Amino acid sequence: MSRWLLLTAVLSGCGGVPVRAELQPLDVRVEVIPPQVDPLGATEAELVALRVRARRSGAHAALPGAVQGSGLEPDAWPRVRFVNDTRYGIVVWVSGPCAREVVLPPSGEHEAEVCEGSYEVAAQVDARGIVPLVGESTEFMDGHAYTYTIFVTSGGRRRRAGPR
Repeated sequence: MSRWLLLTAVLSGCGGVPVRAELQPLDVRVEVIPPQVDPLGATEAELVALRVRARRSGAHAALPGAVQGSGLEPDAWPRVRFVNDTRYGIVVWVSGPCAREVVLPPSGEHEAEVCEGSYEVAAQVDARGIVPLVGESTEFMDGHAYTYTIFVTSGGRRRRAGPR
């Protein structure tokens, strides 16, 4: 007896489906899901945009523009670096194609890759008496690095906040 016939007999004898039985075709549905570039979901990205708009609509100061650098491969995603030059914590909201919320500890730094596109950036220093900072619309382009340095001024001079 061949192995095939033996297998058929064993499967049939155990109550299994005979091997030579007609199988019904499977109803298979394939759905292609585009990759998500944004690490935040749609709801979180909408919340970031809402937080930027809220700070723009109230009393605020101008967030200094990003300093643009280069040195990246031409097709590399833009990199944005945030430098907290204060002794306070700071939250930064980056609203655009790849929204981000960045929490910076005192004297902390953070770097993130974003998608190419137009962004609005706002920041809130965790200190009484300091209004939110809101930047102009910024275009981040592939192959470039950008740096935001956030500091507190007093009396028109740039200095670290608090005692030295």
